[in-house]
Amino acid sequence: MAKIPLFIMKLRLKDNTMRIRLSMTEVDALIKTGQISATTVFPGSNALTTEIVLEEVDSVEVSLKNSKITISIPSHLLSRWNIDSQVGHQWQIAIGKDHFMDLYLEKDFRCLTERRGEDQTALYPNPGETHG
Repeated sequence: MAKIPLFIMKLRLKDNTMRIRLSMTEVDALIKTGQISATTVFPGSNALTTEIVLEEVDSVEVSLKNSKITISIPSHLLSRWNIDSQVGHQWQIAIGKDHFMDLYLEKDFRCLTERRGEDQTALYPNPGETHG
């Protein structure tokens, strides 16, 4: 039986800004399969799912329905992201007249200081790492 990858994308929300950081495994799966998702379960069995889908759409779209954030991205925008050096992408999405949401999709780098109990093996090498 094939091992199903565990997606642990990091989601940060602040005001009208959403920042998502993805591991190497997640970026690779997104490009190869066209979608990834991760779910956070809260006490009381409530859950929030975040899904990123590459589609043939004209622009980036974000929706929230039934405790699920869905981010649709034109597939051509990320077609080589798993093999290029671009760290991230940023979009500004209209949410009403003169109001916008800033969306950031970024590669997740290993921390420069060790964090106990945190597996960082699937993260991108940090550009600030020194090799000696």
